Amino acid sequence: MPKQTFFNLNENKQEKIINAAIEEFALNSFEKATIDNIVKKACIPKGSFYQYFENKEDVYKYLFKFLSGKKYKELEMYLSKLNEMSFSEFIRMFYISGIDFNFQDSSRVKLGEKFLYNCSSELREEILELMIPDSNALLEKVLKHYMTKGELREELNTALAAEMLTAITIFVSKSLKTELGKSKKYIMDTIEEMIKIIENGIKNN
Repeated sequence: MPKQTFFNLNENKQEKIINAAIEEFALNSFEKATIDNIVKKACIPKGSFYQYFENKEDVYKYLFKFLSGKKYKELEMYLSKLNEMSFSEFIRMFYISGIDFNFQDSSRVKLGEKFLYNCSSELREEILELMIPDSNALLEKVLKHYMTKGELREELNTALAAEMLTAITIFVSKSLKTELGKSKKYIMDTIEEMIKIIENGIKNN
């Protein structure tokens, strides 16, 4: 994670460095990306980079933590509208909003592709461990809300259910990035099918 000196920078300078790093890692695999290119794009001295981050791995991890936090901050806006939505409607919005967030910027899509296919499994796991708590916390809050509304079972293990829904989120992202040639309808149909499984389970009662 960044050093305190990075957080002491004004927001514009932080964003400039982050955007430069996103651009570099979107264009290149983790191994081929360089700090030299990042500092050149950010217009900062190379020595300054090491005042803000330990190394290339440090800034790479932070990019995903930063984007994850930004995405879930947007999703939290929907929490005030939970009373207007059913649980299924919220889950649909949750997955679709996540997809839309990734596609707001082509660099995010490319960064995600590199993350899945050009990043070591060890580094990938470390990054997921940084991102998953944000998702789990938001989803558990939502699950508890719908329990009080009577839409979900009273004995539901909300912590475990939140982890399972987060795992589906990761699957959706991976499926989407391996199916970039597919239509929007294909993506929506996949999400609808997953919602049916969440609602009805897989056992024939």
